[in-house]
Amino acid sequence: DDKIAWYENDGSGNFGAQQVITTSANGARSVYAMDLDGDGDADVLSASSNDDKIAWYENDGSGNFGAQQVITTSANGA
Repeated sequence: DDKIAWYENDGSGNFGAQQVITTSANGARSVYAMDLDGDGDADVLSASSNDDKIAWYENDGSGNFGAQQVITTSANGA
């Protein structure tokens, strides 16, 4: 379904409802959470093999993610 999503952990081992980041990650093979923009919150980086795309999704600090920002579409077999 080309979806990347996350689940909030309440600190007691319980997870909340699915929070969809995108539904346009065409064959995402690798997904990482890291602070890409240096603002102190975890953004998301993905590599998709079906469209050779590396993209990132900016976290606004409240757990909401922005639109897909394409880094490249020439990562063959990402």
